[in-house]
Amino acid sequence: MTTPLARLPYPGSLLVAQKGTSGDECVIALHSIGVDARSFDALFSHLAADYPCLSYDLRGHGSAAALSQFDLDTLVDDAVKVVESCRFDKVHLLGHSIGGVIAALAAARLADRPSKKVQSLSIVASPPMGLAVFGERAQAMQHESRQTIVETTMQRWFGGLESSPELAQAMQYAEQQLSLVPVQTLLSSWQSLAQFSGYGDLAAHLPTTLLLTGSQDLSTPASAMQIILDALHKAGKTQTALHIIDGGGHMLPLTPPDTLVALLLAHFKASGTTHFR
Repeated sequence: MTTPLARLPYPGSLLVAQKGTSGDECVIALHSIGVDARSFDALFSHLAADYPCLSYDLRGHGSAAALSQFDLDTLVDDAVKVVESCRFDKVHLLGHSIGGVIAALAAARLADRPSKKVQSLSIVASPPMGLAVFGERAQAMQHESRQTIVETTMQRWFGGLESSPELAQAMQYAEQQLSLVPVQTLLSSWQSLAQFSGYGDLAAHLPTTLLLTGSQDLSTPASAMQIILDALHKAGKTQTALHIIDGGGHMLPLTPPDTLVALLLAHFKASGTTHFR
């Protein structure tokens, strides 16, 4: 029987793209609020040529929709367990939006473990701290119609982007996911984000880190990612860079431009020489 890439600590789906040539490294990616592990399909189709790739449905999403009540610590616990159970020695941890927060907290927690499995961290379009607007958004969703939730979210994710067949396909997937995800999952997710204390004490415990965002992101603008960069530099992580991808929106992994793929692959390869220095 083939050894699984990793194990999920609750009933849910593991999405695996296991084609990579790397013998001891893999990519584990954590998705955004409102979608599921399949949001990395397009990105994995590029990365898996070099690295085995794994994502999983966060609590309340996809096949784990029944687990719609959770908090930030629980999401981080799950990520830590997946990384620790991974059969590869080194993990490149990637997180998008709330997934970036979870990935950063998990990487910091795992930094104190003897194995130090997290080789690198990549944070895509993710908030620098919990904001009051997140809690307010959770409260508002309790009284909004599903249509309003879908429309306002789609505007934040895709508003103002140049149309293309790839974008149309991404939008169709996103709208379908937003129409299905339990409202309680959205409430728990936004409340979890509101709990995030930011990178002040976190930054010093992170591995080599790459920050990525789109120039047209209406949900997490580049100025928000700059706050993360400043915190990392203040903590001595001066090798950290922020890359702003021209024309990209919030849902970069759904339609990954060549620039995004190239930056990630270069980051994964370079991390072998900068890991925890």
